[in-house]
Amino acid sequence: LAELSPTGKAIAYVEDNNLIVVDVETGTAWKVTEGNQEDLLNGILDWVYQEEIYGRGNFKAHWWSPDGTRIAYLQLNEKPVDRYPIDDSLSFKSAVEVTRYPKAGDALPDVKLWVASLAEKKVTEVDLSSYPADDRLVVRVGWRPDSSKLVYQVQNRIQTWLDICEATADGRSVKLLREPSPAWVDVIDEPRWLPNGDFIWMSDQAGGRRHVYRVSSDGQSRTAITEGDWDVTEILWVSEDGAKLIVQGNYQHPTEAHAFLVDAATRQLTRLTVEPGTHRCDVDPSGKFFMDRYSNMASPSRLDLKSTTGQLVRTLSATTIDRFKFLQAQPPLLTTIPARDGMQLQSMIIAPPGVDLNNPGKKFPVLFHVYGGPQAPTVANRYQEGNYWWHQYLAQEGYIVVLCDNRASRGPGGKETWPIHRNLGEVELRDLEDAASWVGQQPWGDADRIGVWGWSYGGYFSGYALTHSKMFRVGIAGAPVTDWRNYDAIYTERYMDTPQNNPEGYKKSSVVEAASNMHGRLLIIHGEIDDNVHMSNSLQLAHALQKAGKPFDLMIYPRNRHGVVEPQQRWHMYEMMTDFLNRHLRE
Repeated sequence: LAELSPTGKAIAYVEDNNLIVVDVETGTAWKVTEGNQEDLLNGILDWVYQEEIYGRGNFKAHWWSPDGTRIAYLQLNEKPVDRYPIDDSLSFKSAVEVTRYPKAGDALPDVKLWVASLAEKKVTEVDLSSYPADDRLVVRVGWRPDSSKLVYQVQNRIQTWLDICEATADGRSVKLLREPSPAWVDVIDEPRWLPNGDFIWMSDQAGGRRHVYRVSSDGQSRTAITEGDWDVTEILWVSEDGAKLIVQGNYQHPTEAHAFLVDAATRQLTRLTVEPGTHRCDVDPSGKFFMDRYSNMASPSRLDLKSTTGQLVRTLSATTIDRFKFLQAQPPLLTTIPARDGMQLQSMIIAPPGVDLNNPGKKFPVLFHVYGGPQAPTVANRYQEGNYWWHQYLAQEGYIVVLCDNRASRGPGGKETWPIHRNLGEVELRDLEDAASWVGQQPWGDADRIGVWGWSYGGYFSGYALTHSKMFRVGIAGAPVTDWRNYDAIYTERYMDTPQNNPEGYKKSSVVEAASNMHGRLLIIHGEIDDNVHMSNSLQLAHALQKAGKPFDLMIYPRNRHGVVEPQQRWHMYEMMTDFLNRHLRE
């Protein structure tokens, strides 16, 4: 986790869970923290903090001040957190991997925030005493541009509010503002500071729609810069005076992402990306140019350099592979499916080659592919990869594959998602059942041959559908959470509260608890050394189904974690899933 200071005079890195700073000119090392730190992490995140707060794979927990004179770091005490063993059964002798994994309702790592001064070789603890040690998450850390103050964000463990605070050199803290929510608050971004001390901030406070605000330096007032029934996904650039911004969002196109130039005074939007599809943009510091990587259903990804006045400067990379043109694959149909209350659910339909959905000539078996998790849509106007080509193969074999995002999957704002709070599964299933009913009414959909499959949250959703509904003949549950008491505390409590506070919600949302109600045939798939959704989820469900006398299929993939990635095993998995569908859904 080595990182050069902004001035280039020092490097900070972590060794044996201790933070060390080295002077570049002299090579002198300062051990900011020392000792045998097996359970005390300094400047490095534990599993649950990187997975659920700072981003999967990002373990860095130290932040240089802009002037390079100080460095802030998190200290995580793992001793209160339960150990979880993961077995590797391919070893001739016992091979057990032990991780610290806090499950819902259990103790989290104790977190502290420190600042180290390079000139004084001194560390100062930031005062977090107003937040109880067992009920605080430090979710973002940064600095004011002049390095005068440390700026950090704190949440309670069930994440119903978020505070922005700042600390002076002696560690004293002041709260700038609090973001409350009727359900949960997402960690979005750090403040974007303006010369007068005001800052640009993203929030879901506008009725659950995510928009951009200018907040006064003391946090007491805010002014909306964007508005309307759409969500800003990212702030790409802010002019020095805050008068102009470039943002990315789903304005007018729920399944697309575009970049817009925003006039902060008038809130007028100017669309910068004109090609239909999904755009991911990076803006240069001057705001004059941007890199635009985009694709759509018909066109693979390309990378263009464009000016913010609308001109194409140069195409930097364009996919020239044409092999997919020679496959017998019909382009998917992007459409919407109505829910019972009239809400339009974004959907994608993959039909067999040559089949006209308006006049198909016969009924087809239908397989829904779901994820279904909060604020995680699967339907987008972008070039499709991964499971998409297996779905096209199924279409060649005579299936119709449907992706349909329930309302809770729309995002990133919380407007449609918040109703699932403390009750995962029920709202999502209601939308899926409405989609299945609609499919059964189409000239191409066979209401008696509908299946559902998904991975991770989609595995949970598939298992939930088969145990809480009678509309699905088959389900494939990959790496499923089968009872939310099995999953990590930070993710689960965000949506469910704790098991102690919401025992009925956990029981109602459980696939294991409802195993005796299973309707249809279920295939469960899991990687044996999954350190995210532990294999115990699938084994608990298998045990409950056995006791209930319910037939099911189970496949374990040794040496694979949360995804089956070893090529031969992945090939085996797709062949197995295809065979399962052919035996239980096709006829």
